[in-house]
Amino acid sequence: MTTPKAKLGTKWMDVHEIRAARSKAQTNREAQKRLFSDLKQRLEKRQSEVERSLSGLNSGSQNLVADAVAGYRRELNADSSNIRLAYVQTAGKLRDDVQSTANHYQSSPQMLARYTLGSEKRSRYIEQIAHSGPAELAAFAELAASTKNKDLAAALCSKVYQLEPTKRPFDAAELANVIVGDELKEIQSAFSEIERLALEAVYDDTAFETGKRNPGRDLHVAVMKQEEDNAAARGNVDV
Repeated sequence: MTTPKAKLGTKWMDVHEIRAARSKAQTNREAQKRLFSDLKQRLEKRQSEVERSLSGLNSGSQNLVADAVAGYRRELNADSSNIRLAYVQTAGKLRDDVQSTANHYQSSPQMLARYTLGSEKRSRYIEQIAHSGPAELAAFAELAASTKNKDLAAALCSKVYQLEPTKRPFDAAELANVIVGDELKEIQSAFSEIERLALEAVYDDTAFETGKRNPGRDLHVAVMKQEEDNAAARGNVDV
């Protein structure tokens, strides 16, 4: 078995900070969407005005309409460039922050061990179960799962990892998942959503600036959203 290598230098964010980052990413994205809605309405209004003013001309007037709309789009792009850039940069920074801390939220056993690190209760439990047999360890695991006792569960996981796999009376990952699994799913869901919102921010900004949507990009974010919805349905994640 390959010895795990520590990834040093990663960013640390606790659960509350990740939740706050998710909320900020959602708020940033909604504000960006409102901006684009306003800009598109102004663009459509200008197009209607130009079309009405040229309605009596021949079919070649369509080129004049297109040129006028394109010119107004350039004007809107220039006027809104700073605020549009701010939305994209905010989304990107939030994505980079959570990506850097994702290594700390890879598994339920990892989260459980961290939650109880330095706990006196966990240390006492470890002493008390040091000589417990398989039947007793299994009973304690059932108790920890029923009472959501993080310290006891962490102590039991530490103990069972010292046993040969064939002699372990319970699955440590399964126990840890009962204790902190829902929270881990929530955090991993936040990582996915923040990543998607950052991409949406870039894709929509480019689409408005160029006046053209990219079907491949649109499909990409649609698939990401569907995967998030599927994960939430499987795990009942509160999104």
